[in-house]
Amino acid sequence: HEWCGQYPGRFVPIAISGFMLGADWMAAEIRRLAELGCHAVSCHPDAYRFGAPDYHGDEWDPAWRAAEETSSVMVFHFGGFPNFMPRTPFSVIPHAMPFQTAIFAGELLWSKIFRKFPGIRFALAEGGIGWIRYFLEKADFVYDHHRAWTGEDFGDQLPSQVFRQHVQGCFIDDVTGLRNRDAIGVDTITWECDYPHSDSTWPTAPEVLWKALQAAELNDEEIEKVSWQNAARWYQFDPFEHRPRSECTVGALRA
Repeated sequence: HEWCGQYPGRFVPIAISGFMLGADWMAAEIRRLAELGCHAVSCHPDAYRFGAPDYHGDEWDPAWRAAEETSSVMVFHFGGFPNFMPRTPFSVIPHAMPFQTAIFAGELLWSKIFRKFPGIRFALAEGGIGWIRYFLEKADFVYDHHRAWTGEDFGDQLPSQVFRQHVQGCFIDDVTGLRNRDAIGVDTITWECDYPHSDSTWPTAPEVLWKALQAAELNDEEIEKVSWQNAARWYQFDPFEHRPRSECTVGALRA
């Protein structure tokens, strides 16, 4: 509140969910922050590792309900922590981020959350998007081939359709994902530069992004969606409320 409030045209706040304090506390915090204009809440994919219930039961329903009713986005950082072997190189951690995120995305998709709360929205930060095309293809295959014995029921929709309605994917530098934007859903893709992590493309993030956009041959409308429109819609903010668009270009901001 004190930090982001100083620069409302530059910072879009994200709240800490406090999931370890329980769903009721979390629900109250989501509602309090929504009244302040904050509609993004950071949550942890591995809550059960900290002694909290997993996301397949109904213990978290008060929090999901609060998020749905306030149109707040539950933002999960890259999904899960694998059980590395004692001598696993550190490079495995950033390399495995997208694939760990895919595993957690499966936990979300096959849970009852999306079906119980049809208006809820999630985001998967720092997880990449290149894996999503096959993830969705495989989800529909599993549903078609196994629902007779798994008991899954998405009504008149496919799992891939439900996923696109509820989840935004984020990428830093992912030409593979951009080339598959139609299969993924171009309205569900958002760019990030991940500053100040070592994954970040800062300080040449615009140049890195532009190179990827050109390589994947995005048109102007798609570039607008991926670079800011999808994020503005998903997180409910007007990027030009405090500064005109002419002053928000890369050149203007650098100047």
